[in-house]
Amino acid sequence: MNMKKIACKSIVALLATFLLNVFAGNASSKTPTELEVSGALLYGNFVITSFADVVRDGATLEASSNTKSRYFADNNKTAKPEPYEHGFTIKVSPLLGFPKPDTVYARITIDGNTVMRFLVPKSRPAGIGRPQLQGINVVSLEKLVEGKESVIGFDCTYVNINDEKPEARNCRYRLVLTVNKHKT
Repeated sequence: MNMKKIACKSIVALLATFLLNVFAGNASSKTPTELEVSGALLYGNFVITSFADVVRDGATLEASSNTKSRYFADNNKTAKPEPYEHGFTIKVSPLLGFPKPDTVYARITIDGNTVMRFLVPKSRPAGIGRPQLQGINVVSLEKLVEGKESVIGFDCTYVNINDEKPEARNCRYRLVLTVNKHKT
């Protein structure tokens, strides 16, 4: 799905919600609906991060799982570890749908990078060398049903480089997401 379609769908959903409130006569007096958003980012069967919070209808929930790690540089014979950062930032912006009140549209953005493999340092007989990082950027507009768990899958492709021949590999991620109306 390209960015123009995502932008158009977002604008239509916002406009529909606004018009529904205007025609109901409560556009300015109605307090915004609060939504309970919970989810988890998984790689295979491994949980990378989980999140849960209450946000206003149309607001953004942000979660991150960034980690600072170290590796041994190839050219560093004194074995001083070099820092690097990897992980993900997840943004979920839920918006109640129109005309069905149990429909939720969610704009999902996932940015980050993951470690695909490590290169063994030539200057050391053992230890973890420089990581090969794969950038992951996902932007999606999803239609969800309130109270039901939804699974959004996405892939990344990287090339495993060895001395003999490059080899393409796929990695599979899933974002499990649930949105409910907050009961006060």
